[in-house]
Amino acid sequence: GIDGSADDAEAQRASIAPAASDGPIDSPDTVGGGSTPAPDSSAPAAAEIVPAPAAEADTCAAFSAWPDVDGGVTCDGCMALVLTAPYGGRCDQYCAAFGHVCKAAAEEVSENCEVKQSARCDEPIADTSDMLCTCTLAGAPGIDGSADDAEAQRASIAPAASDGPIDSPDTVGGGSTPAPDSSAPAAAEIVPAPAAEADTCAAFSAWPDVDGGVTCDGCMALVLTAPYGGRCDQYCAAFGHVCKAAAEEVSENCEVKQSARCDEPIADTSDMLCTCTLAGAPGIDGSAD
Repeated sequence: GIDGSADDAEAQRASIAPAASDGPIDSPDTVGGGSTPAPDSSAPAAAEIVPAPAAEADTCAAFSAWPDVDGGVTCDGCMALVLTAPYGGRCDQYCAAFGHVCKAAAEEVSENCEVKQSARCDEPIADTSDMLCTCTLAGAPGIDGSADDAEAQRASIAPAASDGPIDSPDTVGGGSTPAPDSSAPAAAEIVPAPAAEADTCAAFSAWPDVDGGVTCDGCMALVLTAPYGGRCDQYCAAFGHVCKAAAEEVSENCEVKQSARCDEPIADTSDMLCTCTLAGAPGIDGSAD
């Protein structure tokens, strides 16, 4: 929760360098719309917020239901950095383990969302501990793969992947069913990912200067330090948000190496982990008063 009220948010904005407030991010997804840098605290903010990331809403399960995500690194387009070992380095085996179909596979550059080398879904990605897998629901809107494609993919993988489906309340179909029922619309059962951001911050697509596309749970993202003097309060204020937490990451991922104050410059690094929220948003301790 945020201890600060709207007065705290105003004080935080007043304490940062003019550069941050002189150039608000003008994005249709930014709360309040237009060129207004901060949300109108007198009106309910939740109705205007798009769950983040919005791209996942109709094509895959919430990232919280994805197994073996490495370092919490999730990306746009239903892609995540996942462990290779339990799945023989194959993304088709990984996706099938929680009732999805592999759409793309790749080796990442450095513990992030940047693709170093693409691979086939059924091709083992060797000599690495993690891989980038894009997993989608068979027959979901915008997905080329049909139910027949899903069945063929499941038939081609090792039994180990289908013998142990992930039993999660967020997994499509519920219970222990490993795959969605392709005869029924899947989109209505999917929770946008990550769900935690729905009422507390803008969609990650509206966040400026995200480094390598690395976004995390709890309204946190890996962002560039240079434009904001290494300060998360300046970063958050640049798109109408309030800083909740700041940290240096371990290695281009969501793992915290060292925490810092929101107004404390994080030096000698090109990126930082900033947690940004909307002042007075539902679930936040800070009220509009």
